[in-house]
This record gives sequence, structure tokens and C-alpha cells, in this order.
Amino acid sequence: MQKHSPYGLDTEIFNQALTVELETLGLKTEVDKEIKIKYRKKIIGAFFIDIAVENCVVIKIISDNCINEKHEIEIKNQLRLTEFEVGLILNFDIENQHKRLVFTNDFKKTEKN
Repeated sequence: MQKHSPYGLDTEIFNQALTVELETLGLKTEVDKEIKIKYRKKIIGAFFIDIAVENCVVIKIISDNCINEKHEIEIKNQLRLTEFEVGLILNFDIENQHKRLVFTNDFKKTEKN
């Protein structure tokens, strides 16, 4: 018998449960990590990462019909504007989808030049 997640719950429930699991594994997590956006050394805005793991991985938690381009663009921007290299989109809807994106720091350096 296949088990389904309790879809329809607020994403904050999944966010907190995943954080507990990651910390149980001994991984350092930061929930709703604020990232300031700078332009010419001035802060011009900010965004929040749902879960940051070991200062390496960005996790975006959604509960939507499907992972769409908007979700992917958000993760790509978060990777582009930080030192994080791996982004995960985890969809806790009925289909339980996931997507991994990688944007290495060496590529970011060449992109800026």
C-alpha cells in the first residue's frame, strides 16, 4: 500500500519537520535565512531562504500542483546571489515532486567577468 503525504498542510509544517530531520542527522540548518542584496556596496533589498543546510544547500518547500518555472527561477536567483551551490525544490503536494539545481561558484565567477 502506497502512503501519501498529508498534502494541503501549510508549508511551514513541512519546513519544520524537515528541519528536525536534518538536525537529527547532525546537519546545521537555518530556517528563513535572510540574505541581503547589495548593489555598489549598499543594501537594496533582501530575500529569505526557506532552509539553508550547512551553508551549502538551499531548500525551497512548496505544496503546489507542480514545480513550475517560477519556483526554478527563485532558486536560481538565490544560488546566483549567494555562495550556495545546490538548490532543492521539494513539493509536498499529492505527487511529492522534487528538483535539484546546481550552480557552482567557479561558474558564478566567470559569469560576472
